[in-house]
Amino acid sequence: MCCKPILKESRVKEFLKEQIYTIVATKDYEVLALGIMPDHLHLFISASPTESPMAIIKIFMGVTALRLFKKFPELRDRY
Repeated sequence: MCCKPILKESRVKEFLKEQIYTIVATKDYEVLALGIMPDHLHLFISASPTESPMAIIKIFMGVTALRLFKKFPELRDRY
């Protein structure tokens, strides 16, 4: 199964970018690099060494997925 290119749409891409920066500001992380491709993204951040990478990933994936599906309910139906 291939990834779906949902991030080609500029409105979805921009909303996702806004949400990432909102999470970063809330959690006191720092974005060092962000690359958004049509079907995935690359995020390189600076965070406290006491936080596990898996916990950070769960935060970003969980929060962004919920917010994307809430803002764009058609994505939930398609994917």
